[in-house]
Amino acid sequence: MADNNSVRFAPLKIKYRTAGSTGKILGNTKDDFDFSTSFFSSTSSTSSTSSTSSTSLTTSSEVTLRQAADIAAKPATREYLSGLLWDLDGVRQPLRHHPEEDALYHSLQVFELAYAETHDPELWAAALFHDLGKSVDQRDHCAVGAAMVRGVLSSRVEWLIAHHLDLLISPQRTRRRLGDSARLQDLVRLRRWDLGGRSLTAKVRNPEQALQLTLDALIAAGAQQP
Repeated sequence: MADNNSVRFAPLKIKYRTAGSTGKILGNTKDDFDFSTSFFSSTSSTSSTSSTSSTSLTTSSEVTLRQAADIAAKPATREYLSGLLWDLDGVRQPLRHHPEEDALYHSLQVFELAYAETHDPELWAAALFHDLGKSVDQRDHCAVGAAMVRGVLSSRVEWLIAHHLDLLISPQRTRRRLGDSARLQDLVRLRRWDLGGRSLTAKVRNPEQALQLTLDALIAAGAQQP
């Protein structure tokens, strides 16, 4: 965690976009995104190469934190993830569940809660990117978002994105299935941050600041792995 006093905050509600999502890969529907391979499939040996449907919640190739850190250091990674984040700008969510409405504003709030509570950059990444799929398909956004980061972020982060609603949809079954595991504890924390990131007045960093903090921390954490 860093001293928040040293960080400039964005306006209360994010309603701006960069000159263009230069790393934009996906289109407006699931059919426009290639779920059979990741963005880095041609340049990274850690990417999944087997065909998968949009509803698959499993990975065929594990990506370790060390491997994800190497990928995070690539300039194309920032460009790609930045584009996916900005695609959430202006995506409206049902007011009944999300009074803050804007999906990007919500994601940045969830990131702030994670950043304030933990030093774990993989949890920061899961918080920041958990709703990426909403720019394509809100109903199936867990699986879609997981597919977007497959081969780019670690398998732990991908799994958390894929399963971040499990404690909402089937809490008892999820707890029985995961038992007293680290995965369950990760899900509990992510669920709490997800519920907490629904303020109309929260201060948040802008997307580029949140992304830079996350990537820098992932690179540093990965460098410490054997």
